[in-house]
Amino acid sequence: MHRSGLVLGCVLLVLALALLIPLVGCGGGGPAVPCKISSVSGEVQVLRSGSTAPVAATNGMELAAGDTITTGANESAKLTFFDGSVMEIKANSEILINELSTASTGSTTVSLMQQVGSTINRIEKLVDSSSKYEVETPAASAVVRGTIFDLLVQENGDTTVKSEQGSVSFTASDVTVTVNQGFQSSASVGGTPSTPSAITTPTPTSTQAHTPTPTKTPSATQPRRPEKRLVTFMVWVDL
Repeated sequence: MHRSGLVLGCVLLVLALALLIPLVGCGGGGPAVPCKISSVSGEVQVLRSGSTAPVAATNGMELAAGDTITTGANESAKLTFFDGSVMEIKANSEILINELSTASTGSTTVSLMQQVGSTINRIEKLVDSSSKYEVETPAASAVVRGTIFDLLVQENGDTTVKSEQGSVSFTASDVTVTVNQGFQSSASVGGTPSTPSAITTPTPTSTQAHTPTPTKTPSATQPRRPEKRLVTFMVWVDL
């Protein structure tokens, strides 16, 4: 009887440890949140944490905290997270994975560092109030809870965020502004965010090939008529 009780106690201890181990993670969090690369275009590179030699990115490759993904001049890729959120990485960009984790309460943290380049972030609605999706840059950080926003980081670190849907908390030098849908804000390294203003989109212009109209040489017996010219006006109207 004593032996059976001892065996049962050992079994219960093993089960308890098995349940506790997945809850232990970096910074008190839980297991890493899956992050996969998809839609790779060109020779996108991944530098694993602790490695000095980059490897070619492939569709379905998983990334972890400390990994860096880099795109060249004609390259792009997507990062897809556990909840369906997506970061589209454009050409000439560099993204560092800072943190991917879950807490025992179920809240999630996705923290990325955009060193340079352009991204489009489509973030699913975060139900848990403790969950966070954050993208840092050399000049600022953007925190969202479910939105679509563009983030552009220049070579010198200057950062511009544009909210396509929802709102973005944009912080630089401990100053935070809320960038609502249809607005943008910028910040330089060491500076504060600009007052959000409406997103400006250059108006495209089209140039049509001009085909000269053949002219007739008037005969000696036919009077010369005044030459007609067609003038075209292009008008832009702000609605």
